[in-house]
Amino acid sequence: MATDPSSLRRRAAYAVLSGVLDETALMDSLTLLHTSLRSDNVTDVIRYIDTVARRHDIDAASTKRLYPAYFAALRRSDDELPLDPLPLMGLAPRAAAPAPMPAAVTPVQAPAPVPAPGPVAVPVAVPVLTPPEPLPAPEPIPEIPSAPEILVHAALMRHLFEDLAHFHGDQIDPVRQDVLKALDKARLPASLKDQVRSAWTSPLTQPWRIEAMPGELAELVHLLYIALCENLGPVDADRVITGAVQHADRLPEARRYSPRKFL
Repeated sequence: MATDPSSLRRRAAYAVLSGVLDETALMDSLTLLHTSLRSDNVTDVIRYIDTVARRHDIDAASTKRLYPAYFAALRRSDDELPLDPLPLMGLAPRAAAPAPMPAAVTPVQAPAPVPAPGPVAVPVAVPVLTPPEPLPAPEPIPEIPSAPEILVHAALMRHLFEDLAHFHGDQIDPVRQDVLKALDKARLPASLKDQVRSAWTSPLTQPWRIEAMPGELAELVHLLYIALCENLGPVDADRVITGAVQHADRLPEARRYSPRKFL
């Protein structure tokens, strides 16, 4: 059964913040998350962590480490996370009160009815119905494997965002804004732009399987590289892109489509 997103966010926050906050501050921060955080959007998560840091005097270096730690906790398996802390917060849903019992009513003895003479029963033959033959189950639709360039691009993007979250977590949102502005002006299909905008709503948890042609994927990487240069500087931008390309180059699909073709 899929985990409730709100529960997952609370469990991830409990796992990450319990190492830096005392019990009172931790409960306060979890209550703030329960009442204010409604999505895994990068902007919302960063705003939440910054608010917690201001309220409980967490230093800047520790705050910066909390960004990737929280997103990493969101991707953990169910058995790697603590139990939902909602009961500890005093916000567990109350059980419904039992419905009041109706007032006792003293039954009144009604006079026994006098049976009227009934008609004589005539036996009627009942036809035996044969159940219909069950319909054949529909054949499953085979899953079409993604093209190698799509899988290579997805691996490149996932590693790139892991690197960004670890070293430049506070720059993810500015990079996102610059990419989306450039995307609006790019000569790319509208359906492709919609895929990219949807992925950027929560880039650290997306699979990044963008259905596009190789040249279009290369254009997306180019737009991202420009945004990285503007926000991180060319040296760090080259380091992030190079690391992502080297990671994607280890995929078996990279033998059929090299990630270096995106550059």
